[in-house]
Amino acid sequence: MVIVTLVSIVILTLKDTGQIAIAADIRGFRAVRKRTYYKDTRMTKVDYIALTLLIALLAIGIYISGLPGMGAIPYNP
Repeated sequence: MVIVTLVSIVILTLKDTGQIAIAADIRGFRAVRKRTYYKDTRMTKVDYIALTLLIALLAIGIYISGLPGMGAIPYNP
């Protein structure tokens, strides 16, 4: 059921990409007199710390899921 819903959302999004691109173009470049441009951002020290923390949490979660009794619960009707 979830897969059917996700597939339909992806298909509808792909069908509307042309309209989404046009809307983004109009909104970003013709809304005001002065044109807007993408800002080039760089990762800061805080970003690297957060990324390291998230990767560590992912690794811990994967490790814990492999422990006996901590993995997926088997379906037993």
